[in-house]
Amino acid sequence: PRGAAIRDILTTLKRRYPLIKVRLFPTEVQGASAPATLRKRFEQLTACPDIDLVILARGGGSLEDLFAFNDEALIRTIAACEIPVIAGIGHESDWTLADLVADLRAATPTAAAELAVPDREQLMHRLSQCLKHLGIATTRQLQDHQQRVDWQQRRLISPQQKLTQTKEQLRFKIKALRKAVEVMLGTSRQPLTIASVRMQRASPLVTITQNRERLDTIQKRHTRAISAATERAASKVGFAAARLTPLNPLATLARGYAVVRDASGERIISRTGQTAAGDKVTVQLSDGMLHCTVNSIVRDQ
Repeated sequence: PRGAAIRDILTTLKRRYPLIKVRLFPTEVQGASAPATLRKRFEQLTACPDIDLVILARGGGSLEDLFAFNDEALIRTIAACEIPVIAGIGHESDWTLADLVADLRAATPTAAAELAVPDREQLMHRLSQCLKHLGIATTRQLQDHQQRVDWQQRRLISPQQKLTQTKEQLRFKIKALRKAVEVMLGTSRQPLTIASVRMQRASPLVTITQNRERLDTIQKRHTRAISAATERAASKVGFAAARLTPLNPLATLARGYAVVRDASGERIISRTGQTAAGDKVTVQLSDGMLHCTVNSIVRDQ
């Protein structure tokens, strides 16, 4: 097809979303045999599993030229098509029955192409904003978790410090007990016996053992809490990094793709018709650039 309508559609699709793959189904658009040809093309494209959207378009013309798009059999075929159909037939003032049964009606073929694909610049802007917000959210979460870890660490008492405090308390108790024993020895033997029994019950070894067990329990509890908090924070960071990786444009290049530009590096070359033998081009890979010369051109048939 070489009409102005198809050129406008292809140019608009390439400008707005260069990654899109387009398949053309040329057909007659006016005349007695046009409705049958159009129905045959719809049967062909509905049999293709990789088609997500259909643009039914032609340039402007008289009412008689557009009459093929009012054929009842064609209208029923469009209505029964499970693939979404955008109709861009003629000019804005031209209306056909195909416009009414299509999933979406565009004023012109160019407008149909604009409705079919998103704008690359808008997608890049949205992606940039998402990455920015994701980075801010990740940083805030890391800061919050770091503050919680710092707060928990400040609350923890060193086991050595706790043991020192316990030892001081035990020394004070032993000193008090010795004084009490001295007083009891100075009065009578019976109070001494009673004091001896009390000392055995309040043995420092028992208290030390109990305090050591408590310290061990506290230490294990705090250690598990810190380890769990650290693992949760690391898991969230790893999950955020895994989600960011597929969004990185360099990840596409790392899978074996490349971007070819002209010698100036400003224009992307996506078709063989955009260059000629002997032209110099640059090839962007995941880890650098290649400066190449086109020796020959082989176009797909």
